[in-house]
This record gives sequence, structure tokens and C-alpha cells, in this order.
Amino acid sequence: MTRPLLGHGLAVEALRAAGTKRVGIVLNFAPVYGEDPEAVDVADRYHNRYFLDPILGRGYPESPFQDPPPTPNLSRDLELVARPLDFLGVNYYAPVRVAPGTGPLPVRYLPPEGPVTAMGWEVYPKGLYHLLKHLGREVPWPLYITENGAAYPDLWTGEAVVEDPERVAYLEAHVEAAWRALFTLYATATPFDRPWEARYLLEPTGFVPYRLFTRFMRQFAVYTRERYRGGREFYFAGGIEDLARFHGYLRDRNLLTKRLFRPPEGLVAYEVPLLEVPEEAKALLAEVRRRLKAAAYRAPQEERGIVMAQRTLLSRAILERIKLRAALPLVAGLLEEGWHVLLFVQYRSDKTLDLTSPEAVEAFLQDAEERGLKGALHRHLAPALKGLGLTLPSPVAMVREAFGGLGEDLAFYTGAETGSALRRTKAAWDEGRVRLLLATAGKGGVGLSFHDTTGKRPTAQIVLTLPWTATGLDQVLGRVVRLGMKSPVRILFPAAPVPFEQQLAATVAQSLRTLGYAVRGGEGVVPERVVEAFLYDLAAVDLMGFLRLLEAEESLSKAPREEEASSLEVPLPPSG
Repeated sequence: MTRPLLGHGLAVEALRAAGTKRVGIVLNFAPVYGEDPEAVDVADRYHNRYFLDPILGRGYPESPFQDPPPTPNLSRDLELVARPLDFLGVNYYAPVRVAPGTGPLPVRYLPPEGPVTAMGWEVYPKGLYHLLKHLGREVPWPLYITENGAAYPDLWTGEAVVEDPERVAYLEAHVEAAWRALFTLYATATPFDRPWEARYLLEPTGFVPYRLFTRFMRQFAVYTRERYRGGREFYFAGGIEDLARFHGYLRDRNLLTKRLFRPPEGLVAYEVPLLEVPEEAKALLAEVRRRLKAAAYRAPQEERGIVMAQRTLLSRAILERIKLRAALPLVAGLLEEGWHVLLFVQYRSDKTLDLTSPEAVEAFLQDAEERGLKGALHRHLAPALKGLGLTLPSPVAMVREAFGGLGEDLAFYTGAETGSALRRTKAAWDEGRVRLLLATAGKGGVGLSFHDTTGKRPTAQIVLTLPWTATGLDQVLGRVVRLGMKSPVRILFPAAPVPFEQQLAATVAQSLRTLGYAVRGGEGVVPERVVEAFLYDLAAVDLMGFLRLLEAEESLSKAPREEEASSLEVPLPPSG
């Protein structure tokens, strides 16, 4: 345990010498509870004090282990480890409950008391409160809560909003605990998708008084309106400048920052390769988009948005499967070169996309229903999709057919697997026993770590559906490029040779370059305003506005040509 702290001390010296103004450390803490004081003290030394005490200049505590090996003379190291800092980062997820035990560490860990997360961690907001009160007395520097959160299964029912009551309740309880401890919550990276979701940061920390949040958000062009099913909802009615001002407001108050981790030089390569897609596949996609655009033009003004939104989602789902088929040789080549391949898909991974009959279209629309507007979808999309003859196998089926010969070296991390199966798959991937892993964004795209810490598993991550926002990009980059990574990584954003895809690929590449990454491929002239729209997450609040900036969409105020609006049953070549 001494080497990490010695490295910390050397890093502090180097950062100070380089002129860094604020230097600190982030530690994981687990407050310890139990009826036996000696067992609590042993566990506290093991989980908390063995790292905290030397940093505070107290030296190392007595070893928590029975019969510890002889301790070397660390007197010279202690002075280095205890260099003054400017802040302490606090990571808290769950407490530890112990009783006396036997073994090298003489404690017995007790089961959680009360509710637990999907990972089996106890939900105990009071632990954060007790921890902050204790550290506030012990630590002479400002404290930042740098990590806190919970894993719960996300169940999508087809509604536009995913109800997430357990996670909401978890965050509310822990924010309240931090507030009662008189500390400010410090959120890193991308803590929200839409501006109004920052409410959990602004109200508990006192930056915005309770009950005045709605009025406060108006200055950033965020308003409220009647919701379709009753009540009120937030919506955005501004532009990129409003989003930029809101992000600036949060940054000025230390409530928002970008990821600062930069991997060692030469360890990560970013690529935007152009795929070869059959002409008949491009014609199929173009026909679907043309038909649904004509349907949107014919729809009443109040229903055009939902039809265009469905057009965009269906187009991306079709394109993802077309791209997957085109990318199979790329995957095979990476495997032959010795890479472990992590293949990300965005849409339903286990279901065939079938629009070959009225019954299949009906099933598709039922699955894609948004905000209860079933009537609107059926009135406009069913006639437009009639006669397409479209069927595309699921990503799981395509990958299994192409790489089933890998046997146990092929695995899937999707919503179709049970929790225990997902845990076994993750363990096999971490141990290097899986060569090709297909993962959905819903299961593996947020929070999970797929990076290698052994130096024995070079990883190629393929992202088939390009992100629309910097938040989405941030999550993608954080799966295999993380602190502690030791193996080379290639991150590939394959692009299809269709106009709106190529424009988005160029935007992603330029945004990466703006963030300081070197990128191979994805060339193209991208206006600065488009990059700003991407970096400030415009698509999260105004998707059609972002697509118009990409020049991938024409204004609905312009009618399609007469032949486009009338010919809705053009036969298509087979999809393969």
C-alpha cells in the first residue's frame, strides 16, 4: 500500500514544479459500522486510515493485519507523502459493517442492512453525512464529493421518458446528506443530458433557491408547458449561445468540468474509417427516409415533429445494421491482428427489424410508440412503410453467424442476458478470455469499465452508431480509456458513405480534435457552429435543429417534389 502514496508524493512535487496551482488527491472511503470497537478500528485502518493518515502527516497507522511482515523504514517517504495539498476528493458509495473474525484481517464482513443497489451495495445516505462530518474535522483542505451514484436496472417501456425512481431517490437522499453536512456537491464530467436536469445540483447546493428554479432557467431559454398526459414539462426554445452560457454558469461555480484524464502518449488511437456499403442498401435507406419525410409533410403541423423523430430513429436503426454487416470484415481483421474487440450497438440487439407485412409494421409501431401518440404514428407511418419489404437480422444474429466459430471467445453484453450472465461475461472479458464482445449502449455504454489494467489485452472499440452530443461521446470514450489502462486501445467510429452520416462523422472527428485528440479519418469541412452545437449537446434538447445545422435535413416548410409525395409504393431491391 505504500507505493501508491509514494507515487502520489512524487506527483505532487512534479505538479508543483510545473506550476500547477491546485493539487489534490481523491480517495475511496467506506465508513465502518459495528458493535465491536476493536473490529471497527481494524476495518477503519484498512479501508480509510491507511491512506488518509500519511497524507495528513500522521504516519502509517498500525497494520490491520495479524502477524504482518516486517515494515521497512519509511521515515524518508513520509515527509514526501505528506506534502500540503489544496483539496481532498471524496468517493463514497456504501458503508462497511463488520464483526470480530479470524484470518489475516481479523474481521468478518456483515451483510448490508436495508436496500441495496443492483451491484449489492448498501444504500445508506447517512454514511455520507457521517463521513463528511468526520473529514470536516480531520482534513484542513476543502472537500469535494468526486464520486457517488448507484446502479439500477433501466426498464424501457416504450415511453419517451425512462422512469428511474430508484436512482432519483438515491441521488436526492445523498444530495440532502451532503447538504446537511454543509458541503457543496462537486459533479464531474457530464452529470446531466438536458439543462433542467441540473436541478439536483443547483437547488441543494443553494445556488438556486427552492421553488425558483423554473424562473431561474428562463434566462437560458428553458420554459415549461403542458404535458400530453397532464402536468407540466420543461422544454428548450433557445440556441447554442444559451446552452454555452448555461455551461459557463456551471463551470464558474465548480459544478461542471470535463474529463481531464489523458492516457499515456501513443497508447490510444482514434479513427473514423469509411465503410463500403452496397448500393442497394443505400437505396433502401434513402427510400425509407424519403417516404417518412413525405409522410411528415402531409401530417398536421402539431404531429410533424413526432413523425420526423421516428424517421430519424428508424433511419439510424436501419443504418446501424447496414453498417454492422459492412463492418464484419473490419472486425475479422482486428481479431486476426490480435486485438480484443468491443463492438457497441445502440438499438435492439436481439430483434429482427421486420417491415415485410402489415402485421410486422403494426408490431414495429407498437414497439416504437412515443408519448402515447399511437394514433399519430399509425396514421402517418403505416401507409408510408407499406410495401417496403424490409427485413434486417438482429445484430446478435449477424455476429453469431459470422463469428460463431469463436465459441466461448464470443460473448454478448445486452439486455437479453440475465444479471448473473452479465457478471460472468464481464469477468471473462476482464480476464482476457473473451476476444469479441457485442454490447448494447443501454447495458454497457454508461458507467461500466472495459479497460485493461494488466497490459495483456489490447482493445479495439467499434462504435457503430455515432453519438450526437459531447455527453454521448464522453460516455463512449470512458469505456476503455480510463485511469489505470495499460494496453493499447483503438477507438473506431465507422462511417457509411451516405450524406448525413458522413457529415456527422466529420463533426465527431473535428470535435475530438477540438478536445485535443489526434484523429485519423473523418476529414471534411465542419463549421465552427456545428462543432459548438455538438460540444454543448444541442441535439439533446433540439434534435431537428442540430440535424439542420448538419444540413442533413431539409426544412419541412419546403414541400417534397410531387413525385416524391405521391409515389409511396416503389419496389425496393432485397436487403440482403
